[in-house]
Amino acid sequence: MGRFKIERLVPPLITFIDNDLDTAGFVDSGNTQFKSTVQDYSNRLFVRSVRYGDAQKGDGLPREITHDNVNAASLAMARSFGKPEKSAWLIVCQIFEYIFTGSAGIGAGNLSETWGIVAFGLSLGLTVILMVVRMVNSKNE
Repeated sequence: MGRFKIERLVPPLITFIDNDLDTAGFVDSGNTQFKSTVQDYSNRLFVRSVRYGDAQKGDGLPREITHDNVNAASLAMARSFGKPEKSAWLIVCQIFEYIFTGSAGIGAGNLSETWGIVAFGLSLGLTVILMVVRMVNSKNE
């Protein structure tokens, strides 16, 4: 089994007894959403568990998914619930912060020249603006 890539593995299909959900008060839309959510969670847990197992196995050994792998995968998933993902534009802002910080450093090393003063001032200003934007957005999330 260890020779198959994760993408080729088929996660287990979760089956439900509709009467149990109906008895609990689930209406059709709730019933459908519950089943979909449980199956999605199962699929994600399956893939993460396999990844944890693969990371711990030695080269040439068959795949073995232990209870520790499943537990680690479920804990990792639980920690990620409710955490907002960083937006792509905030990541781009952070990259430009680093670029402008480096430019400010280059400009600071050449303050005796006009272009060095301009590069330092402009880069430092843009770095501060981007940092403020990122920090304000991080606190709002």
